[in-house]
Amino acid sequence: MIFGDMRHYEAERQTYPSFIRRGLESIRNLRLDEQEVGKYEIEEGLFALVQEPVTKPAPEQKFESHEQHVDIQYLVRGRERIGVLRHLSELKVAENYLEDQDYVLYEPVERASELVLSPGQFAVFYPWDVHKPGCSVEDAGEPIKKIVIKVHRKLWEAASVE
Repeated sequence: MIFGDMRHYEAERQTYPSFIRRGLESIRNLRLDEQEVGKYEIEEGLFALVQEPVTKPAPEQKFESHEQHVDIQYLVRGRERIGVLRHLSELKVAENYLEDQDYVLYEPVERASELVLSPGQFAVFYPWDVHKPGCSVEDAGEPIKKIVIKVHRKLWEAASVE
C-alpha cells in the first residue's frame, strides 16, 4: 500500500512506479475531479471511476481485494476512513466476483489498520492489500467525491521489468 498527497506529488513523483504516475497524472491532466460520476477510459488497461457515495459506519462495509487491478483511490471532497490489512489465509470470503468484476468481499475482520483520507490525499492498494473503503470518520455518513483509478495487472507487471 502507498499513502500520498497530491500537494507533494511533484517532489515525490520519481519515487512512484510509472503506472502509478500515469494514474495520478491522469487525475490532474483529465481534470477528473471536475467530471460527473461515471467511468472514464484513460488508455488500455487504465480507467477511472468518479464516485460520489455517502460514507457508512465501518461495520456496514466489507473488506475487499482485487486480483487483476491495482486501485489508486483519490479523495476529492469530504473525509473517508479506509480499513487496511495484508491478505491473510485466514480471511473468509463472503462474496466472490473475481471472474466477472475482479473483486472479492470478505467476512468481518477484527484486526486491521485504518487510514483517513482528506481531500487531495490518495492511497494505492495492490492485490495483496485488503481494504475497506467508504467508511465514515464520524458516526454519521458523509457525502464524499472520490476517483478510483484502476490499473490492470499487465501495466504493473510490465513496469516491474522496466
